[in-house]
Amino acid sequence: IIGVRTPSLVSIAKEISKGDAEQFLKVFVPGSHEEMLLKAAVIGAYGASFRKKKPFIKDLLGSVDNWAVCDSLAMLLNPRTAELPEVLGFAQFLIKGTKEFERRFAIELILNYFINEKFIDSSLDFLKSVKDDRNTVCDAISTAVSMCYIKFPEKTTVLLKAKVLNRNVQNKVILKVTQSLRATPEEKEAVTQWKM
Repeated sequence: IIGVRTPSLVSIAKEISKGDAEQFLKVFVPGSHEEMLLKAAVIGAYGASFRKKKPFIKDLLGSVDNWAVCDSLAMLLNPRTAELPEVLGFAQFLIKGTKEFERRFAIELILNYFINEKFIDSSLDFLKSVKDDRNTVCDAISTAVSMCYIKFPEKTTVLLKAKVLNRNVQNKVILKVTQSLRATPEEKEAVTQWKM
């Protein structure tokens, strides 16, 4: 770790994206945590279509070894609305794999772009289908499901009542909701009854 803060890296990435971002992404090989974050930020700032960004995303995911770079890459992507079905398809493709941070990235895509009225049902189906005991993946699932509960409590209640999530995930969801400033006191009280 060099010590360069993420906002500075994002500013640098925006400058790089004004030039030949594609060439930069083709030749730049990150060697440090900050360089990986920089590459993630350039992918996000690159004005190309999601389809054109996808090879660079796959390439970076192949070397990601921590949640910070993984989550930053997902958050900085900012796909266009018309690209969301393709992004969802990519998440569905990645979740079928076995690589830890590719799976976490898929969940982070759901968290960042699909917890909304149009996609809530498919998002909940996606999240309940993930079976993985690794902490980084479980943490991502619990964060996404807790956000589903905050935004769509009735629909997410059905999932929590069914107790189909991994025990660790289910209990983390409940903890996150009870600690959330966005949940009402009634929601906090209701969610505790589904602890496993």
